Amino acid sequence: MSARTPSFIVVGLVIIMLLLGLFYMSCSSKNSTLRLSLEQYEERIRLLTIKNNDIDKKLENMISRKRELEEETLTIQRQMEKKDSEVNDLNTKLNEKLAEIQSLKTDKNVLDEQLKDYKSVGESLASKNSLIEKLQQQLSDEKQSKSDDFNRLKQEYDSLKNSQSNQSSSNNPSLNSIIIPQYRFRPFILNGTTTKSTVSLFQSPSNKLNNLTQEIKPEIAPVILELQDKVPNIAAANVNPSTTTTLSNEQQQIADNDKLQQNVGQNVPAPPLVDNAQKQPNPIESAQAAPQSA
Repeated sequence: MSARTPSFIVVGLVIIMLLLGLFYMSCSSKNSTLRLSLEQYEERIRLLTIKNNDIDKKLENMISRKRELEEETLTIQRQMEKKDSEVNDLNTKLNEKLAEIQSLKTDKNVLDEQLKDYKSVGESLASKNSLIEKLQQQLSDEKQSKSDDFNRLKQEYDSLKNSQSNQSSSNNPSLNSIIIPQYRFRPFILNGTTTKSTVSLFQSPSNKLNNLTQEIKPEIAPVILELQDKVPNIAAANVNPSTTTTLSNEQQQIADNDKLQQNVGQNVPAPPLVDNAQKQPNPIESAQAAPQSA
């Protein structure tokens, strides 16, 4: 039995060794497997760490980009607000300019109407000025003709007076009266008519012109005042300076005529010139009767 005991121990030890060998082999295989898996996990962790770092960097870049974009957005908003205020100001100025243009158009229409009125007034003034000049020319012509006739009559009267005085002095030195021939002149004033002066004979054209001037004055004066007040340039262009000169000349002529009539102041009988020879007394007999009556 003592000889058989070691064999059981050996068998037991061998079995234990086999079990230990199997356990070791299984443990070593598991260890190698775990080691490989650990290496794989470490590799994966390293890759994930790298990816995480990359993602963190990208996230930081994105955050910084977001901040930049936000700043740009704020800047753009400020610029847009500024542009909006500028656009509002421009719209306000545009409305003011449009209102000013509308008012200028209205003023232009009013001025066009006034210009038409002034043109019509200027045309009427021109026609009246031409009429006044025509009447003044007629008056001057008639005055000239009357003055020529008066001078001619005066010369003939003086020549007749001289011849009559010479004849009477040769026939009778004491006879100094003036003898007028019977049919030397035709009477231009009827018998029995009286007049203040011979100037009244030439007053008809002047009276016509004065009446026309008095009729035209109330129509011309307001127009001239309005033209001078509103549009001095148009008034200076349309009003003929000869109008003022004509009116002043007519007023001076009226004053001279009134002064002449006041100076005469007496009725002068017309000379008793007749066409009938029987009504004309003998000048010699009248001259002889004058000393006797004296």
